Amino acid sequence: MYVKDYEFIHNINILFERPIIIYGAGAFGEKMAELLKELSVNFTCFCDRIGEKNKENMNHPIITLDELKEKTDKEDYLVIVGSREYCQDIIDSLQIKKVKAYVCTWYGISLGIELNIENIRIPESYRNDFIQRKEIYLKSYELYNHMRYVMDISKSPNAILIYQPAKVGSSTIYSSLVKNKVESVQIHFIAYNRWINENPKVQNNEMSYFRNSIRDRKRKVKIITMVREPIGRALSQFVHGFNGEFSDRCNDSYIERAALNWIDVALTMDYEFVWFDKELKTVTGIDIFQYPFDRERGYTWIREDNIEILVLKMERIDANEDIIGEFVGKPDFKLVHAGLGEEKCYRYIYKELKKQIKIPVEWLEQQYHDNAKVDFFYTNEEKKEFWDKWENINI
Repeated sequence: MYVKDYEFIHNINILFERPIIIYGAGAFGEKMAELLKELSVNFTCFCDRIGEKNKENMNHPIITLDELKEKTDKEDYLVIVGSREYCQDIIDSLQIKKVKAYVCTWYGISLGIELNIENIRIPESYRNDFIQRKEIYLKSYELYNHMRYVMDISKSPNAILIYQPAKVGSSTIYSSLVKNKVESVQIHFIAYNRWINENPKVQNNEMSYFRNSIRDRKRKVKIITMVREPIGRALSQFVHGFNGEFSDRCNDSYIERAALNWIDVALTMDYEFVWFDKELKTVTGIDIFQYPFDRERGYTWIREDNIEILVLKMERIDANEDIIGEFVGKPDFKLVHAGLGEEKCYRYIYKELKKQIKIPVEWLEQQYHDNAKVDFFYTNEEKKEFWDKWENINI
């Protein structure tokens, strides 16, 4: 693979052994430069596709792609793609120019350092600061998300709620509703937040507000929720959790083992299906498992008092475009696929991890043989496809 993110996280010594060029002189490029400075790692220059003579950034020259090509033809460089928005464009331009450098994205560099924080080549001062900042970041990030959900729902009381477990395709639904000019709010949790729950008074007040608001019979509430085959969902959530800053996924320096640990916990907790009790049922009072689900068509439409819930199977959303349109009142509704792992900044690590990880047969047995919740949503043919996919090609 041209981009070496996956290789880098298994051997970050390359960061300390090769001269470095940061391709991208914007905010993310500067962020990578600051990171290298904290690690006491020097870099040669920035690169920009439209370089200007004698231009600098952070006291480092900005060279053109042609100049980068000349440098990398003469010496073995590490080229860091320091851009989020133009990440793939930059990689494409490097390949077109046939640049032979060791190429990593900003995401791969950040993740590699986090996974290898105990590496002796990482300065102790950075390691100590990192651990402290990570704890603060994770807490503030989750609190921020929770408050954002509260504010979004409060500001848009008539919006369609896209309310579902993580990594089941909600970004596609949300992006599609936005494009089709349907007011919507995308949320993962209302009933539970580990930080808010430490303060029962705050939690009880919030829950009373949401329950009263959603169950108010004078108000019509529409909710779209979704499911996804559990092993694929858990792996996607694991990789998505590395946001390029800090993560709670790093419980092992070997990413394959860390991924398996994460999937094991998610499957043991039955996270995806328990969510429907802990979240959806707690907030709305509706138990979706008391309603029949059309496994062949991949959806059910529940109507109870003032609440309507459209339950979709992620693997069948393309086939249910018309049903979604009918539910949201848009006969000409069209899906816009978004949030696919293969299109995100972690695509290179995700793709390689799917090749390397080996799912234990007992997990396949647990999920795709005699699992009542999986059986509720999926046909025997679909379960066999999932089994074969994981057993034969590991995804």
